[in-house]
Amino acid sequence: MGVVQYSIFRSIIGSIDCPDLCSRIANGFLVIKSNLAAYPNPLGFEVADGGNELVFMDAPDAPRKATMLDKAMVWLGNYLKYETAQEIVISDAKKKDISKRTIERAKAALGIISRREYNYSTKEVKWF
Repeated sequence: MGVVQYSIFRSIIGSIDCPDLCSRIANGFLVIKSNLAAYPNPLGFEVADGGNELVFMDAPDAPRKATMLDKAMVWLGNYLKYETAQEIVISDAKKKDISKRTIERAKAALGIISRREYNYSTKEVKWF
């Protein structure tokens, strides 16, 4: 009887990733091929002290694009410092190409609570 020998090639191939091209400070190392075990979590690092030191951290996330909701939240937060009447806020938001529903979602995300006032002399209802 003969002996059959198997040779197993063990390899781990990694890649250095820079998710934010505008800021090359934080890099990530991720495994793209592994014959040894399950893929590990990505590892983040940055080169510090003029290239003499590596500082390890969690892997950086890629920056995401700002959505219309994000823009509406910033606009609404700044706008409510000066104006509080809901009708005026919505009409000014439409001038900035922000829909009423987006303003409502931004209001909910920011935790803004509206209140209603009734003027008995003019019989007007206003939302603030």
